[in-house]
Amino acid sequence: MQVIDFVGNHRSFLLPLRLLAGLVTTGTDEGLRRALSDGGLVLPPGCSVDYGLEARHELLSLLPMRSRVIADFVRTWTAEHGQRPTAAQAMLAGRNPGALKQGWFALLLELGVLDDQEAALVRDQGALLQEVARTSMTKSYKMVALRAWLLDDPLLQGHSVRRNATVARALVLRDPRLVADVAGQSNAPDPAWAAWWRKWPLEHLAGKGGLA
Repeated sequence: MQVIDFVGNHRSFLLPLRLLAGLVTTGTDEGLRRALSDGGLVLPPGCSVDYGLEARHELLSLLPMRSRVIADFVRTWTAEHGQRPTAAQAMLAGRNPGALKQGWFALLLELGVLDDQEAALVRDQGALLQEVARTSMTKSYKMVALRAWLLDDPLLQGHSVRRNATVARALVLRDPRLVADVAGQSNAPDPAWAAWWRKWPLEHLAGKGGLA
């Protein structure tokens, strides 16, 4: 018989359980929660693990909620590095900002880790940031349009359709993956490219109001 000792550091004692869950589920806390709720982890032939009902309830109660896990990560990172993490750094650490119902920047605002300018921006434009984070994207068009705007106009004073299309095409041509995304339009004449660019990412980004 092999015994796994779960007594110890409260941040790491669930690691053996997560590793076991990773053999038959995604290995995430949600996967582990489902496995425990269903009555135990079903492992390959010759292996088994079971928990008494009382222990199972205790383990389920100790599994952290997703938002709390990400919040703890942000606090720890900020304390260790002297600055808040980016969303990309959270992803690399295995924490998915996209899973937050309130949004990544709303959480950072709640935790008080934004500087004054960032906090003011999130209060004023939080809905826009959330829309960008959650917008449907099967191709790269929308993000290329936004990147073109930010790169060319860092003060965010506005882009004409033609200017955004021109800068976006330069970005597209740098990357074969983006060229493939634009379905053979990347070498179209300038007016045709601008018309196509207006129709796809720009009008979709503008929403029901359309473009002026």
